[in-house]
Amino acid sequence: MSVYIAKINTPRGPISSIHCALYACLPPRPEGSKRPFVWRVADGGRSIVFVSSEMPIVPHATISLEAGRSYEFAITYTRDKHVGKKKARHLVEINSMLDLRDRISHFAGSYGGSVGFVRHEHMRTLHVRRQNEHLEMPIVDAYGRVVVEDPVAFEQVVLQGGPGGAKVYGCGMWWLPEIMEPALSPAKLERIAA
Repeated sequence: MSVYIAKINTPRGPISSIHCALYACLPPRPEGSKRPFVWRVADGGRSIVFVSSEMPIVPHATISLEAGRSYEFAITYTRDKHVGKKKARHLVEINSMLDLRDRISHFAGSYGGSVGFVRHEHMRTLHVRRQNEHLEMPIVDAYGRVVVEDPVAFEQVVLQGGPGGAKVYGCGMWWLPEIMEPALSPAKLERIAA
């Protein structure tokens, strides 16, 4: 499976407009199909970087992972998790750095990666206005290194993001700067024929 990466200017308007703009960067999809991308804010808010399993219709590049290679990573993800049995599940906020470290390590380990080092910073709350409601989501920024043991399995992490929710609001994308930054250079981006 290919992993495509692209960058667009941040659209004007509320954060929900970003999600709509990203759908417009991909071929038309059947109604109700699964979201084929994850994204994050880049360049101090001026750009949006996204990865997708579908080839974008904007300038893009492909990336591939190597088995046994260590990659630097950065991720913003939600600090809440579901606890309890199925019928009595509820969300609790994780505030312990040790629990957060275990969460990211366990998640990567489930998809062919081994986190050798992780540092959490910037525990904060993401505020989002959606129609007539105000949402607050506890999020955290994590940085570290991951060894990719199974590139095919770890591609799923890159394409689907995680752990946690709020992917519609830019959380969950694994930013791997050593391979993603060079892929986004103008010389590497594949142009779309007009």
